[in-house]
Amino acid sequence: MKTTIYNPEGPSVGPHAFTVEEAAERLRIGRTLMYDLIRRNEIHTIQLGRRRVIPASELDRLLTVQP
Repeated sequence: MKTTIYNPEGPSVGPHAFTVEEAAERLRIGRTLMYDLIRRNEIHTIQLGRRRVIPASELDRLLTVQP
């Protein structure tokens, strides 16, 4: 049986956070470059225990064209 959770904004389009490897793949860059961007504070991450994830909103921010 499938459980549905009510979301007032409509159905979820995708995951809300990505691993470093998943984010690098989505940006089509290498894992090393992704860790460099994190180290230079160009991409913000969330530490969950020993796991580091990147919010989807952070990837959106990075890809947004800035004037």
